[in-house]
Amino acid sequence: MEDIRINSYVTSVRERGIKVIKNDPSLIRYKQTKLFLEMSNKRKRYIPRKSEVDNDAKEAEDPDYSLQKTTYKIKREVINTEIMVDTGIRLGETFYNTTCEDLAKGLLGKILVRQLNQGPILKGRIVETECYLGGEDKASHSYQGRITERNKPMFMKPGTIYIYLTYGMYALCNISSQGEGAAVLLRALEPLQGQEEMQKFRNNPRPDKPEKQTTKVFKSHELCNGPAKLCISLQIDKSLNKKDLSNSKELWIEDGITVPEHKIVSSQRIGVESAGMEWASKLLRYYILDNKSVSKRDKRQEIKVKEIADYLQVYT
Repeated sequence: MEDIRINSYVTSVRERGIKVIKNDPSLIRYKQTKLFLEMSNKRKRYIPRKSEVDNDAKEAEDPDYSLQKTTYKIKREVINTEIMVDTGIRLGETFYNTTCEDLAKGLLGKILVRQLNQGPILKGRIVETECYLGGEDKASHSYQGRITERNKPMFMKPGTIYIYLTYGMYALCNISSQGEGAAVLLRALEPLQGQEEMQKFRNNPRPDKPEKQTTKVFKSHELCNGPAKLCISLQIDKSLNKKDLSNSKELWIEDGITVPEHKIVSSQRIGVESAGMEWASKLLRYYILDNKSVSKRDKRQEIKVKEIADYLQVYT
């Protein structure tokens, strides 16, 4: 018998006009939190230790002692919530050797680094990704396992860069994963370093066509909020195709923050309607909740994620 809180969740979602789909990932995660409820109900009455009783006595005598203890608790909470900070350590082969969906989620929060030829280093945090599973995925370049000269990197070792042109003009950057012909598309970055250079590149997206130049001043979150935009801003082009991210000197990914599951929004991929309703409706795009650099928000899915986050905060 389903927990009453899950029924309340479904009711509240339906009241907002959102269709509840069977095996909805958000609902599945919601159901899994019942385990926390069961554990909390089994907790025994807490009996304070002698040291804690002594600490309470110290608090009564010394107000500064209470302040020190409170500060410690706050710091400990921050460490547990944020999990980790940027380390500047390059990610190795083992990081990419995982399923396409796990890689797409795992890349969120990591830092894409571009070393320009005789130039500065540009950095951006990955905030949005998309999965292309190969095989039965009709939206994938490797649908039904077909191999062409263009999509060969999708069948190479996990962590291989796959660059292709959209509209014959703009580069898009993908990373191969486990699975025949599976890859993750990088959709958006949050600029961290080299914004001035990114601005120049965005103002001159096609050096071969001076008429395309512009003087527009882009806001920071507008520089890389799209798969083609991020490639223009970081000068990612076909010369990087088939390079290995674990040892390339021109493009690599560094460890960053680990984004908690309850802050990842799962949504439909963008621009794959021609693949048919079945594959166009699959939730294979992932982005960081409330990040301004995301290319396109899905407010309905965000509502589900926020409700689950609120539930976890109250009952865990």
